Amino acid sequence: MNIVYSCDKAYRNLMQVSLLSLLETNRDADSIQVFILGQGMSLETKEKTEKMVRRFSGNVIFMDVDQLCSHRRFWEKEEDCRYVRLLLGDILEEEKVIYLDCDTLVCRSLQTLWETDISACYGGAVLDTARKDARREAGVYDDGLYFNSGVLLLNLKRWRENGLTEVFREYQSGISKGIYRDQRVLNACIGQNMRILPPACNLLPEMLIYRSDQIKRLTGAEWFYSDSELEAAGNAPYIVHFAGRSIDRPWYQNCEHRYREDYRTYMSKDKSLWVFGLCRDKKWNCIKWKIRKRLPFRMVLFLAFLKNRQSGN
Repeated sequence: MNIVYSCDKAYRNLMQVSLLSLLETNRDADSIQVFILGQGMSLETKEKTEKMVRRFSGNVIFMDVDQLCSHRRFWEKEEDCRYVRLLLGDILEEEKVIYLDCDTLVCRSLQTLWETDISACYGGAVLDTARKDARREAGVYDDGLYFNSGVLLLNLKRWRENGLTEVFREYQSGISKGIYRDQRVLNACIGQNMRILPPACNLLPEMLIYRSDQIKRLTGAEWFYSDSELEAAGNAPYIVHFAGRSIDRPWYQNCEHRYREDYRTYMSKDKSLWVFGLCRDKKWNCIKWKIRKRLPFRMVLFLAFLKNRQSGN
C-alpha cells in the first residue's frame, strides 16, 4: 500500500497524527510505503517520523518539495505544498497511490479502498460538499460530478500514459485566481474520468450535519449520496477529513466535531513523537461558527446564495 502526504513545517504535527492513525488501523497490511513530500521539515521531525513508521514495519521516504518543484513549477512558489500533488505522475514511479491531506484521521483498514479497481480511470475520489461557485469555476454544472481532493486513490500509471502533468500545466496557465485552485485543476482536467468512492472514504463535516437533499441545494448538484449512505459513512468512516473551520477541527479548543475525541486520543498517544496543545481561534470566529452551525437550514441556504452572488456564480 503506497501512501502520499504533502506537508510543510506548519502541518507536520497534523501529518504525524494522521500517519499514526493510518499505521494503527492498518497493522494487517502486507506492506506500507509512505512518501512524505515535505517542505522545511527538520531532521528531528524526519527522524521521529521514521522511527514511528519503522515501529509498524513500514517504510518512509522523504522528498523535498522545493527540489521537486524548482524546475517543474507552474504556479506561485508559496503554493508548492498544495500543488505538488499535480506532479505525482512524474515524481513517483509507483503505479497506484493513496493521497491523504494532513487534516485526516484514518479510522479503519484501508485495504478495501486500496483494492478498488481504478484500472480504467485516473483514480477515485469522494464527492465534495463545496459551494456552488467552486463547482462553477471548475466548469462543473448541475449534472456534473465535483470531487474533494483531500483523499485520492490515484492511477499514476494512467496519469503518465496520458501526460497529465502537461494537461494540468496548460489548464493552470489560463487561471489566475479563484477558490480551491489546485482542486479546481483536478476537477476540470480529470473529474469526468474518476471513479466515485463511497462517502466513508472521505467523511466531510457537512456530511454529518445536513441531509442529502440539503447538500444538493447548497452545492447546486443534481446528484449526491443518499441519506442512508451518509448515515452509514458517519457511523463507520474509513477516513474522517476535518476540512474547513475551527469548529470542525479537533486541534482547536472550540471544535464540536463528532470525531473530536477520537482525534485527540491520537494527539496525546505518544509524547515522544510530538507534543502540541490545542489551538485557540479568534473569539469572533468561535462565536460566528457556533451560531452558523445552529442556524435553520433556510438561513444557511440564504447565506450560501449571497456568497455565490458575490462571486458572480
